[in-house]
Amino acid sequence: DALADDASGVGSGERGVWSVVVPTYERLPILRKCLRAMCREGLHLRQGTARGRAPSAEGGELGALQWAPLEALEVVVVDDGSSDGTVDWIEAELRGGGLPGDMVRLVKMGSNGGATRARNVGIRASRGAVVVFIDSDLVVAEGFLAAHARALDAAWDADGGLDAAFTYGRVVNTDNFEQPESEPFKLTDRSAAFFATGNVAVSRARLAGACALLPQQQHEQQCGGLRKYPDGADAGPFDAQFSTYGWEDLELGERLRALGARIAHTPEAVGYHYHPALTPAQLPGLMETERQRGANGAKFLARHPNLRVALMTQLTPLHAALWLALTLGGLLSAALYIPVARTLCAAGRPRTAMAVLSPALNWRCVRAAFAEATAMARRAVAARLRRLWSGEFGGPPALTRPSRSIE
Repeated sequence: DALADDASGVGSGERGVWSVVVPTYERLPILRKCLRAMCREGLHLRQGTARGRAPSAEGGELGALQWAPLEALEVVVVDDGSSDGTVDWIEAELRGGGLPGDMVRLVKMGSNGGATRARNVGIRASRGAVVVFIDSDLVVAEGFLAAHARALDAAWDADGGLDAAFTYGRVVNTDNFEQPESEPFKLTDRSAAFFATGNVAVSRARLAGACALLPQQQHEQQCGGLRKYPDGADAGPFDAQFSTYGWEDLELGERLRALGARIAHTPEAVGYHYHPALTPAQLPGLMETERQRGANGAKFLARHPNLRVALMTQLTPLHAALWLALTLGGLLSAALYIPVARTLCAAGRPRTAMAVLSPALNWRCVRAAFAEATAMARRAVAARLRRLWSGEFGGPPALTRPSRSIE
């Protein structure tokens, strides 16, 4: 594996090479579609036939781009401890030629550590000057890479060669496993996110720069001291403190924004994001996911205490009042919604069931966010009191045994 030249293990990468980083955990069925679609894009690049153009046109054009040339593709798949046969399938496909061995690289994690850790590992294992992030349940449309490359090059050209911009493609949510590409773009697919790892291409050098904006102690551990991590697993631009679900990509986006990054919307780069239709078995997991998202939202706001993040994480009095009202003071809880959702699922109406369940899920997220924010505030006060006690008063009085006088 080619590790880059800076302490974070990120570096600036190899010009002309684009690296697609795909973390995965227990998603083998849709991962098959994801990797085959992406490898199709890589083969089109080699043959110069993307979107049916003449072999001499497409590949040469993308390789000759001035600022973000796309000459070679590597797909780095990071298996985050899956037990569903993911590793066996990928290795068999690589041996049999179903996946091109000179394009796809498999990185096996010893245990499940979350998407943040997996993405950091994937970045360090890659070598491209441009990094593309997709999720393992995203199936890309034809022309995906070409659209990103042209848009990224145009954005950097408009900035005089500065690599500040990143491209953000279109994500279409679907529950159609057999033909995800048949799903139309919907109003609900619109996203206001600044930086999300579902479909984005960004300069590797910018990711390396974002490491320096981690909190000082964490930067020294995560990006400046690989010796502190025997396997180097936490080193990289994604904040290792976000080890559970939610906000790790948007938190990185805030640091990129502070470095002057800007978004270049690229609707021509389409990816179909597969969400299985809701079933009763998924309900406990959904509740836990929302709890994690809320708790991480409090961490996100603590790192970036601005109105933009407060609105994203719903950590405002307005949001608390709104969701309290919508759930009638918490009376309309998940315990009431779940039986209705189960009935709708059994009737073959999973989308309606999800719509009915959404208020309860969001209220759980908001409650978890405020609970974590309160706990963090209490811990901060306790830590400050301990510092004041030890610094200003010299710590608690020492207990000494009274001496006896011998007459």
